[in-house]
Amino acid sequence: MPIDQAVIAAHEAFIAGRNGGCRAFFRFQDLTGVNLMKRKLDGIEFIGCDLKDSSFALASLVTASFYCSSLKGADLRGSDLSRADLRGAILRGADLYRSNLDGADFRKAVLYKDERDKEFKQNDWVQDLEDGRDGAVDFRDCSLRGARLSSAKLKGADFSGAMMEGADLHQADLRDANFKGAVLTGADMKGARLDGANLDNVVRDPAQAALARASDLMKLLEQSDLYTQSRGEQGRRAVFEGEDLRVLGRACQGKGLIGANMRGVCAVGMDFSGASFIGANFTGADLRGANFTGANLKGVTFRDCNLNHAIMQGADLRSFTGSTGRVFHPSFEGASLHAARFEGARMDHELLAAAIGPVQAYENLTPAQGEEPAKAS
Repeated sequence: MPIDQAVIAAHEAFIAGRNGGCRAFFRFQDLTGVNLMKRKLDGIEFIGCDLKDSSFALASLVTASFYCSSLKGADLRGSDLSRADLRGAILRGADLYRSNLDGADFRKAVLYKDERDKEFKQNDWVQDLEDGRDGAVDFRDCSLRGARLSSAKLKGADFSGAMMEGADLHQADLRDANFKGAVLTGADMKGARLDGANLDNVVRDPAQAALARASDLMKLLEQSDLYTQSRGEQGRRAVFEGEDLRVLGRACQGKGLIGANMRGVCAVGMDFSGASFIGANFTGADLRGANFTGANLKGVTFRDCNLNHAIMQGADLRSFTGSTGRVFHPSFEGASLHAARFEGARMDHELLAAAIGPVQAYENLTPAQGEEPAKAS
């Protein structure tokens, strides 16, 4: 069914604070196949609506409500659904690839179809659940930090590579789900059904062996900071190769780590803001969700790193010339940069494009506001 575009335009005006704006809400409507791709729809409400096969790709849907609505087969790729209300929503076959679902609520829900009716009725679509992999929900590489999925029915869902720190998954039906490479630190999975689930290479809370290394790693960090501050006259360069740096908490914030060996480190979600990493080597590191805001990253090697959802806003990613006259360029060759944020970063866009491809480079340099990525010329 077509949707009234004037209502959508008025909602966008409401979000922008323009005259004539009005918040949009839809109740129990058949909106199958609607196309709202790339629209700014923060706070919009769809209550008990049929949105089967709809498209919300690249849309901004922050705090939007899809309460007890059907999103079967919907295209939600790259959308921002942070803090969205998805309670009781049916997502079978929905494509949420690389969307932002931080703080979203997926818990079970029931719905008064007629608020004047005393009988408590459950939405017809809530009962329409299949047992099997057909139409499983695609959450690959999504950000689901703090998402509430308790008691959700997500059998066969694909969470591979997803960021799920602090997610509530207790009592969820996750049979045959794929969590390969997902970040599950702090996730509550008590009582969840995980029969047949793939948990290969998941990132959990730091192991005891890593925690026991915290004191030694802190000393290395202090020596590295001294080396940086004294211009190499004191201290020494850090060698953190293969270490789980999460045990350092926020200690790396603003520290000097010039020329550090960071190969293969696990630094998921770490705060490196304001730190100096000139000439450092992060080859093969897991840096998903790491915060490099305002960091000095001149000449840093990020070859083969996982930088999905990393924040590099305002970072210095230019080349630098060493004491011997050699020029060191930052390298992103082979790196994964989905949803990485580069707004305000100082960098050579052509070098980035050469390393990861022009289209991907320009997509990653564009703010994730539901706008169409700029095309390389």
